[in-house]
Amino acid sequence: MWSTASAAGRTGDMSRWRAVNALGWRPTPPTRFDFCLMMLGNMTRSLKDGALGLSLKTFLNERLSEYGKIIECKIDTRRACAHLTAIMHGGPEPVSAIVERYELELEGGEHYIVLRKINSSHPQLMQLFAGKRYKLPTAIYKLF
Repeated sequence: MWSTASAAGRTGDMSRWRAVNALGWRPTPPTRFDFCLMMLGNMTRSLKDGALGLSLKTFLNERLSEYGKIIECKIDTRRACAHLTAIMHGGPEPVSAIVERYELELEGGEHYIVLRKINSSHPQLMQLFAGKRYKLPTAIYKLF
């Protein structure tokens, strides 16, 4: 994506930075094709993250139905973070949790997610979920 001018002997003993500047090196602007590829990549990632969030929301609602209901689940696979909002049974207001960092693990053919750093409107959730491994179905793991 970047082009450079040739420094064939005209720069002598200059440092690389000075030589590049002396030759008038400038980055070439992205072409329309480069821009389209970047947009396509971003759009594909956001579609994948949306599908992952919806799948994870369904999976969590099945597993945690006795405690409440997940009403929102957003995943950002590039930053390895997630934002969840749930309504707990008997709770007066929605509970939000932000997983600031997660890691995926594979052990013995089983897929796991480890929640490394969590912030929540309820401190008990942070203590309950942070640092623990949770088994993921293969279909959801493949979306990561």
